[in-house]
Amino acid sequence: MNLAISGQPSIATITSGKAQNVTVYAREVTTTTEGDVPSVAIVIGSATLTDVCLSTVAHGLPIVGDITMYVRVPGTNTTVENLVVDSSSLGGSISAANAKLGLDINSDGSTEGVVTSAKAVEDASMTNARIELIALNATAISMKDFTIGVDKGSDSC
Repeated sequence: MNLAISGQPSIATITSGKAQNVTVYAREVTTTTEGDVPSVAIVIGSATLTDVCLSTVAHGLPIVGDITMYVRVPGTNTTVENLVVDSSSLGGSISAANAKLGLDINSDGSTEGVVTSAKAVEDASMTNARIELIALNATAISMKDFTIGVDKGSDSC
C-alpha cells in the first residue's frame, strides 16, 4: 500500500496502538510538489492500531469549496507490517521497552554506515497519536469494517 496525496497535507489519528520493532530518525524525502522536504521517519515492524482515522483536505474546489476525505477504521481492526511513515510532525503519548537512543542508521533505515542518529524500541504502546503525513507505505495492511467518506468543509481527523 502506498498513500500519496498530491500536494495535500494529510492527518492520521490513532486512539491507541501496540507496535514491535520501532525506529524513528530524521531524513529528507522527495515529493512531487515540494521537492525535498525534511521528515521524521517512523519505521514499524508490526502493529495493531485502534480507531484509525486518515484525512486530507482539498481546499478551494470550484463551486464546492473545501472538502475533506476520510478513511476511518473503528476499534482494533487495523494491523500493519513493515510500515514506513514520513511525517512533518507527530505527537501523543508513548511507553517503550528496550529503548536504544543514538543508534547509527542510514536514511533508508539500514544500520550500515553512519548518517544520522536514531531511536529504536522493541515494543511500544502509544495513545492519542496525531501524525501530519508526508507519505505512508507498508508491505501489508489489514483494515476491517472501514468507511471512506467525503464531507464539505476542512475538518480533518
